[in-house]
Formats: sequence, structure tokens, C-alpha cells
Amino acid sequence: MSSNDMTSASEVLRITQELLEGLKGKEAQLSAIARGTGQPEEDFKYFTYNMSGHTYRGYLHTSRNFLYGSLFWQWDNDDMKIVRGYPKINYAESGYVRGKEGIAEKKVDGTCMVNFAFPRDKLMGKLRQTPRWDIGGWMDRDWRELMAKTGHVPKIKKLVNDDYFIVSELYGYLNECEFVHYSKDIDIVVTDIMDARTFSFLPYDKKVDICSDVGLPIPELQWRGVLEPKNLKWLEHECSEKYSELDGWEGMMFKHWSPLYQDQFIGKIKADFVRARAIQIAGGAIPKTVIDKAIRKSLDSITTIETVGELHSLVLQELYEDWEPRCVEISLNRIEQRLALKFPLKVFEVWKELDKLKPNHDISLTNKAFVMKELAGFHFGMSAGSLFNAYSLYVHKEGL
Repeated sequence: MSSNDMTSASEVLRITQELLEGLKGKEAQLSAIARGTGQPEEDFKYFTYNMSGHTYRGYLHTSRNFLYGSLFWQWDNDDMKIVRGYPKINYAESGYVRGKEGIAEKKVDGTCMVNFAFPRDKLMGKLRQTPRWDIGGWMDRDWRELMAKTGHVPKIKKLVNDDYFIVSELYGYLNECEFVHYSKDIDIVVTDIMDARTFSFLPYDKKVDICSDVGLPIPELQWRGVLEPKNLKWLEHECSEKYSELDGWEGMMFKHWSPLYQDQFIGKIKADFVRARAIQIAGGAIPKTVIDKAIRKSLDSITTIETVGELHSLVLQELYEDWEPRCVEISLNRIEQRLALKFPLKVFEVWKELDKLKPNHDISLTNKAFVMKELAGFHFGMSAGSLFNAYSLYVHKEGL
């Protein structure tokens, strides 16, 4: 679910299921799906397969939001059914989970699979962009065969027959992914269970009980509590400590189950260097938080910096150490914008006035009340926070 759209995904899908009841014809069905979910029709990809003389067809939601990967499917002329997809997960600090009570569990580096009941007493699996697990996957991987190797398929089938959707992460060296290499060949952890009748995530403790009863593995639990800023910072530190390229943690998932929405909200937590690498792999621009950190590190050399141009060069050097040149190049405008925000040209005007004050006054931070009062009288057109930053940089630069 998106933090900007506080309609529960489960509620949206229940409404859509009612609209689809008894409805025939692909155009009419697509219209009802778009109307029920509030998503544009172009965000749904149509598919159709002939399976042993039967038709499996429908729509897959492709937009990376709270309905990402949701499946609207039909078997022959039966009524269309829905399988809720696993949503696009935002980082915890930017999502609805901030300040909420919940749990943090290990995030493994694998492939997200949702299993559901299929006609003729079959089990079907779907990925976020693929409506069936028995056709060629990425790098020609056979997802159904890999799942069978885990030995857990009969247990999953039992649960889907009890009206659950089982969400698992398929990991191991037979399914090599980007961040962590595993010594185990192939296995799963059940990350979540959804009620197939209501499309709602089950609360964490109920998931634990169900998986324990049938012998399905779940991710390691790291922490329970309220996700306040200090706790998030500690969890990010733990992610850094637990990360390893061999059998380490990719990060964590913080999960809050809301009694109000009767649904679950999720935020991911990762170490900074794992976040940066994820963006590099995606070929995207460097995030603002990473640029700001490079600026802070460069400002440690403030005693030798005389111009913004020199600072700019140092920031670029910092970024080139960890980022592909193409990522830095497509981020140049963003880098300049962050520099202008963090180190505006008026900083030099503040420094000139501090040069004048310095011979006759103590301008260390211990005398900040006096110095800030004096600087405020010059009307630099800067906020109090920016003015104090310029003053602090001067004190650092002069070694006061």
C-alpha cells in the first residue's frame, strides 16, 4: 500500500471482486477492474494461455504501487478471480510504518513468489510480472521446479486449499540474486500469508502459528517495538552489521498490522551501501541522501576549500569512488541542487563578517548566542538554520 493512498488494498480488491461477479468479456472485465481499483486501464497487462485444452487468461497489474503484481484471472468461462500481489515496498522512513508498532524480520535476497489454488486441485504460483510459475523465468529458471526442490510444495498446497495465498521468498545458489550469495542450494521462507477470501494480510503471530503447524520456515525475527527514529537508526546499523555477501542479511522488513484497516503495512530497512548498490543495479540517479553524505564528508576538508568549485570537485570524487560514472553523470543537476542547498554562496558573505568579528570577540560555538545575534543583524537573507550551519563551518575551518 502506498503511504499516499490510505485506502486498504484488501478493501479495494473486495470491491473489485464484487464488480467482476458474473461479468463476461475482456473489455467489460478490464473496465470493472480499473473502476474498482481506481487504477488506469493501461496499468493492466492482458495474458492468455492454452493449458491442456483450457483457457487461462486475465490481467496482471504492472504499476509499482500498493497493488503491484495483483492478478485478475479466469479459467475457461468461470467467474474471474483475484490474487493479491505483493506490493511495492518503500523504505521504512518514507512510509506509513513510521511511528507504528510492529516487528522487524530478516530480508533474504531471493525471488518473491505468491502461491494460490488452481482448478483441478492444482497449485499455481505467480511472480510480480509473470502470471504463472511453469513457464520460462529470468535466465530460463523454472520456478515450479525450483520450488519443488525445497520439499515444501505439499505444505503450501495444504494451506492454499484452506483459502490462503502464500507469499514466499525463493533463495539459494540455484536462484542467484544481486546482493547475497548463499551456501544453500535452494529454499524458501514464508514472508507473509494472505486470506484468499478477504485479500488481507494475516497478523504476524497468526502467520507464525500457521507455519509452525505445517512446518514451513519463516524469516528470523529481529525486533518488536515502535518504529521511532532512534529505533530505525539502530535497525539500519544492525542491517550493516548483519550484511555479508555470503549467507548474510540483505536487510530487514518492518511490518505493522493495522486493526483500523485490518491489513498490513510494510517498510524495508537496509544498510546505506546496500541501498546505494540497489540503485546502481537499477541504473538510476544517485539518491539525495547519498549526495548529502558525500557533501558532509567533503566539508570535513573545509580548511583547504576556498571556493564552491573546489567543494564540487571533492563531492564528485567521493561519489566516483562508489558509483558508476554514468550514475554520477545523470545526477549532475541533482548534485548541484543539493550543493546549493547545503552550501549556498552566501556562506562566503557570512565568513567575511566572521573574519571581522574574530580579532575582538570569541566566536567559538561556546559563544554562539552572541555570535548568532551579531550575524542576524546583517540580514543575509538566510534562515536561522542555514546561518548557523555557515557559522559552524567557519568554526571548523578555523579550528576554533
